[in-house]
Amino acid sequence: MLPDYLINRHHESVGWIAPLGFSYYTLSLIGYLADVYWKKEKAEKNYFKLLLFTIYFPKILEGPISKYRNVAPHLFDDHTFDYSQLCFGLQRMIWGYFKKLVIADRLALFVNEVFGNPFDHFGSDFFVAAILGSIQLYCDFSGCMDIGLGISECFGIRLEENFNRPFSSRSVAEFWRRWHITLGVWYKDYVYMPISASPQLIKAVGIIRKRFGKRPGKLFSTIIPLLVVWILTGLWHGTGYNYLLWGLYWGGLIILSLAFDPEIKKLTKYLKINTNSAIFTLFQKTRTFALFVISRFITLPKTLDVTWYAFRQIFTNFAPGRIIDGNLLKLGIDVPRFIVVSLAITLLGYVSHNQEKGIKIRKWIATQPLPVRWLIYYGGIIAVLVFGTYGPGYSASAFVYMAY
Repeated sequence: MLPDYLINRHHESVGWIAPLGFSYYTLSLIGYLADVYWKKEKAEKNYFKLLLFTIYFPKILEGPISKYRNVAPHLFDDHTFDYSQLCFGLQRMIWGYFKKLVIADRLALFVNEVFGNPFDHFGSDFFVAAILGSIQLYCDFSGCMDIGLGISECFGIRLEENFNRPFSSRSVAEFWRRWHITLGVWYKDYVYMPISASPQLIKAVGIIRKRFGKRPGKLFSTIIPLLVVWILTGLWHGTGYNYLLWGLYWGGLIILSLAFDPEIKKLTKYLKINTNSAIFTLFQKTRTFALFVISRFITLPKTLDVTWYAFRQIFTNFAPGRIIDGNLLKLGIDVPRFIVVSLAITLLGYVSHNQEKGIKIRKWIATQPLPVRWLIYYGGIIAVLVFGTYGPGYSASAFVYMAY
């Protein structure tokens, strides 16, 4: 029987089988070919070196989508054993397994129950499932990145970072500079910039500036490349209409924020809002997270019919009492599991908050006395082994983004 991620999304009788990591190394190689064509880097004449870059195993499952010039020097240089690098790499791997097995896969039990059987649930079920599904996706994807980057670091090879605490973002644009960073860089370098510099767009922008003014012309020069980027981004994630809508949703939000930025600044100044205050910063971060949760409603249900049904349930049949009467704890996560995942998410938030303040957690651990360091290491390993999600019918190796 084929694994779930090799069966197409609509569960037809004939599935599609794709090479492992196909979309990730394909984009990476397209970038390499474009850079060689544009003479940004020299062509690699050694076939086996290029092959090693292509199939380097820590990044083949879900990325990062590496640039050849960034990774090749680390791959081909001489390496000697470095105890500190080994420790840092193992620390990051343990943290990645913690996010994946203790948080993401436990939350998946609840999320899959709700969105897998949508017509059995109320609006409050969908509301909570979308929030938990957002945390699940982050922990699943970033956990995979931590594991891959940690393995690579053990070998002394640094790969590009793919996440930078995106839930600390104060705007949508900032969020996408922190989430799946290498994909954003790829689209900027190989889609956005070429379209922006195309003679056809420059000519059209000139016409609009003459007829309507400088601001409309500037907006047009930004909107067209952004629309193309986000339509392609949506289709990269999946081929259904829901993924196209997902791309237009995020592209539309970014375009609207750019288009009305002067008016928003004037309104903020008129209302005398201190944009640097802790309260306003918290509002911005909460707003960004809420917009991400809304986007999960588009892709989690797999079809737009279920998306519309979930939204209707939220506004017409919310049943708020289910959030506090214990009914939600019958949907894949019981009380002990809920306590475990709540403590794990709290720890994740605490670590992320300190990292956002500039505290280097791994370096801090390295400065502790030997007994404390090993207590932390063993504590992390035991937490993953004891509180990780395992069992019949469950695949710990299945990652969400492996389906893309």
